[in-house]
Parts: sequence; structure tokens; C-alpha cells
Amino acid sequence: MRAWRDWSLPLAVAAALIATGANTGPAAARELCVGTESVLLRSGPSGRHNPVGSLPAGACGVQVVGKCVSGWCDVALGSRRGWVDSRLVTVREGGATPAPAPPKQAEPPPRQVQQAAPPPRPAPPAATGAVSDRDSHCVMGVRPGDTLRIRSGPSAEHREVGGIPPEACGVIIAGPCAGPWCPVSYRGIRGWSNASYLRPPWMR
Repeated sequence: MRAWRDWSLPLAVAAALIATGANTGPAAARELCVGTESVLLRSGPSGRHNPVGSLPAGACGVQVVGKCVSGWCDVALGSRRGWVDSRLVTVREGGATPAPAPPKQAEPPPRQVQQAAPPPRPAPPAATGAVSDRDSHCVMGVRPGDTLRIRSGPSAEHREVGGIPPEACGVIIAGPCAGPWCPVSYRGIRGWSNASYLRPPWMR
């Protein structure tokens, strides 16, 4: 029975509109009301016709000013005129204003859980095989005669375990970084270096 009611409701609205719109003039036509969403007005009685405007959400006082064809009615609201799908409007009987739909309650924004940064991981073992130019980084910003230091941990306070010459390439980022410090592998030396002095492959 519920499915029959849901299906018959648009037909009842359409029948009321057809009865009033086809047989009476604009002054005697029943008023229509728009629901909680705006409704498009079209240039003809089908969804294939071009939009010519819209009826705002919650608007009442929409008048049937022409005929109704196949569930579409020629309506007007102020200076707006066009064809509306009768399933998207309701008939206001005897000038009674339908009860407004309850406002939608805004959903609260999702709570953002601040997660603590994971502790830095030790540098993984060096990758085996040849290093391709596509994966390797190069040293930049290091003065001649100096080196980019490789340290035992992700800070300048950790001891130095090696160095990379200026402009040298073949440096591999071997895991997740901790701030500017990244685990690196260079010619068998593993440790941490400041990635601010490493140029990625796409900058070449």
C-alpha cells in the first residue's frame, strides 16, 4: 500500500494542476509552493527543453497561467515564467500556507584528532643493485672543500658517520624523513642527512 501512495501522490498533484490550469484563468488558478530546493523553469513541457529560470526554494504564490501538458504546467512567479514539473511543487488549497519543512541541521564538522609525530625510524639497510639516475638525489648548496655530513641520527647533535662531496649524485632517500632530516644511503654509507642540501631528480 505504501508504494501505491508514493506513486499516486505526483499524479494527484498533476491532476489538480491540470484541472485548474487548463480550465481557469490566471486569477482563479490555485497557488503552488516550492519545496526545500529550487526548481528549474523550462521553455517547454519536458525536461528536454532549455532552462529559462528557476523558482526559489520555499516560494509560494506560484500561479498556473497557462495549460498543463503531460505533468508539466505553464506557471509564473512575478516576472519569472516557464514550465515546471508538477512533481516538484505542491498545491496550496484555499489560500492555506503549507507548514514549512523543518530546517536541515548542519552536521558538526568532523573532529580532528591530533596525532603525535611518530619517532624517527632508523635508516633501513642500503639497497642492493645499481642506483638509477631517476631515483638518486644530488648534493647542492655545499661549498667546495666541504661535505654534506651523514650522521647517525636526525639532528646535528648526532655523530658524523660519513660525508658526501659537493655536487655528488647517487644519494638515495632510504625512508621517511623527520623534519628536514632524511635517512640516506650513499656508496654503502647509511645515516641521516639534511635534505635541504639534496636536489631531487625532477630538478635536474
